[in-house]
Amino acid sequence: MTSRPECEQLVGELRRLRARSGLSLAALAARTPYSKSSWQRYLGGEQPVPRSAVEALCAVTGEPSRPLLALWELADAVWSGRAVRAQEVPVDGRGGRSPVGPSPEEEALSGVPWCEAARVPRRVCVATLLTSLATVVVVAFGVVLVRRLCRARPA
Repeated sequence: MTSRPECEQLVGELRRLRARSGLSLAALAARTPYSKSSWQRYLGGEQPVPRSAVEALCAVTGEPSRPLLALWELADAVWSGRAVRAQEVPVDGRGGRSPVGPSPEEEALSGVPWCEAARVPRRVCVATLLTSLATVVVVAFGVVLVRRLCRARPA
C-alpha cells in the first residue's frame, strides 16, 4: 500500500485508538462488521481502511469520529489517486502529465480569491450570482405585471 504521511498518520491513530481501548483484534471483529483479518490488514497498513471501518472503531471505543474522518479523507485521496491527480497538469498535446508547481498564470493570480467549486475568480462568481438574481427579479416583475394587466382588462 502507499506509504505516505497521510496514510501512515491515519493508520497510526487507528492503532493507538485500538490499543487505548484494550480490544484485541478478535474482540474488535466481534463488535464490528469487519473480520479479524480485515482489521489486521487495515491496522497493518496493508490495505486502505474503509470509512465505515473508521466509524465503527470510533463507535466501539466511544471516541469522536470527526478528527479521524478528517484524516481518513486525506488518506483516501492518496489511496484513490486524487491527491496525485490534483498536483498534475498537462505538459504536452499528447496528454502527457507531469507533477509541477503552479503555472506562471496561477502565480500571477495567487492573490485572487477562488470560488472553490468552479475554480474561477470570486468576482466572476459574484457577478454571475448577481446577474442570476437580477434575472429572477425581472422575471418575477414581468409575471406580476402581466397578471395585473390581465385583471385590469375586461374579458
